[in-house]
Amino acid sequence: MGLLSPALNICNVARGRTDCFIDFGSNMEGHAGAALILENAGGSICNYDLSEWSHKIKGCIAASKNFYHKVRDCHF
Repeated sequence: MGLLSPALNICNVARGRTDCFIDFGSNMEGHAGAALILENAGGSICNYDLSEWSHKIKGCIAASKNFYHKVRDCHF
């Protein structure tokens, strides 16, 4: 699903169409709304380095509620 915008991909995780979306470096200022939608749907988002999500850092990992712990256990 790489042809969609990162914000739309995060929303697809929130609605259950995908389990996880990994973004390697787009600017996250425009994705704050999608991150809020994901968190309200029970999913989670973190920075690419697995730290707490910040819109000031490029790259993120967005995952559904059931998939997030599997992602956190991986070492990239």
